[in-house]
Amino acid sequence: MKGQFTLALLFLVLNRFADGLDGAVARRHGATDLGGYLDITADFLLWALLPLGFMLHAPEAAFAAAILLSSFAMSMSVFLAFAVMAEKRGASSTAQGQKSLFYLAGLAEGTETIGFFAFVMVCPQFFIPAALVFSAIVYISVLGRLMVSIQQLKEPTNG
Repeated sequence: MKGQFTLALLFLVLNRFADGLDGAVARRHGATDLGGYLDITADFLLWALLPLGFMLHAPEAAFAAAILLSSFAMSMSVFLAFAVMAEKRGASSTAQGQKSLFYLAGLAEGTETIGFFAFVMVCPQFFIPAALVFSAIVYISVLGRLMVSIQQLKEPTNG
């Protein structure tokens, strides 16, 4: 089964289709905290597991996969930490559509991440340089989210 990138791409497409459907189901039948939790958790698990597949396929890609995982971990951390503080402050936003938690946008979003993984699944020989470039984009997104978070959270809360 090593190197089954066409199958992996098919599963990625199915995953993203299901991710879109869950939002439609929630809008029709009512959103739940469990649904919101499972949605973001499933997304983050997917982004954490995919680089490992490339590392297992080509051990020489381990460094690039580690850098990519580092960028994802930082992005997920600043995203979720801000969401917790936004919830604590009663902040909300619909700029990215109706979400279960405060969604602090960044340069590298879901669409870009899907595009990156689709590209490297079609052209796995480019995983190392593509992962390093995409990691840089994610790190820039992390810095942007940090700057927005610091700006918005520096004021004390009322109460």
